[in-house]
Amino acid sequence: MGAKLLIAAEPKAAKNYQSKLSNGPFRAIFISMIKFKELFQFSQKEISTFIGKSKFKAHIRGLRLMQVIRDANDVEPIHGKLLIITPRTCGKANLRNQLRRRLKDIFYKEQLYQYPEISTIIASRSAMLHTFDELKSFLIQNISKKKDLP
Repeated sequence: MGAKLLIAAEPKAAKNYQSKLSNGPFRAIFISMIKFKELFQFSQKEISTFIGKSKFKAHIRGLRLMQVIRDANDVEPIHGKLLIITPRTCGKANLRNQLRRRLKDIFYKEQLYQYPEISTIIASRSAMLHTFDELKSFLIQNISKKKDLP
């Protein structure tokens, strides 16, 4: 709670506080305070910058995984986030929602948010054919390839 108030009140102090948290011993404590919704909420401005800066990382039938390329002066995010894009051409709303729920569930339960990467998944029609286990193995293999965190 305190971190949110500091971030909202003083942007300069918040940037320093975030860099200390991302590398210090309080990382595990701060990550445990993260709420489920915070991992998947983005503003429109964030989305446009992420899509502009992101680079293709991996794909399976119907799913493309892209990750944001950070500049040297960018602050490393404290926790990872996942943006899921499912256009109407993927299928009916119930199928799109099912895919989104599955991806969010895997991202949260496998604690992939501990890897400080901002990932984007873009789905197409054939993505609906994947089983839960196929989606799980795809996300775990491609998001957690970075260095292991404590």
